[in-house]
Amino acid sequence: MHAKRFLRTLPDGASKFSVSNKHYCEGLKIHPDLVVRRFGKIWICVELKEAGRIMPAAIQEDRARLNDTRHKLKAHRGYLIYLSRHSEGHFEIGDRYPLIRSIIISMQDELPAEGFTRWNTEFKRLSKHRLPSKVLAG
Repeated sequence: MHAKRFLRTLPDGASKFSVSNKHYCEGLKIHPDLVVRRFGKIWICVELKEAGRIMPAAIQEDRARLNDTRHKLKAHRGYLIYLSRHSEGHFEIGDRYPLIRSIIISMQDELPAEGFTRWNTEFKRLSKHRLPSKVLAG
């Protein structure tokens, strides 16, 4: 929704661009979370990730997978957007895949310490919550 709104603000954006989520890619092991089409052709693939701590080795693996997907879909560019709860927000990443960009957002950088502590406590509580089986079955 936010990506669509942003693209509509560009000149002729409403007629040039469309956005779909969880685009089905037959035969691929990765399904991009967002696909931006330009004039009907896949232009950008976006993969969203969330983790407590993000390791540079995991980023390299995700970049390789997204680059493979980008090639198969003939997309112009790919973006990996990470939300990290505990990691520092900056990593040096080589240019092995120049058309893949990694964006790392650290909650510690974005929230004040007390807000982060409150959010993390609530996250831990909700992550253990399970719906009763009656709700799931009905």
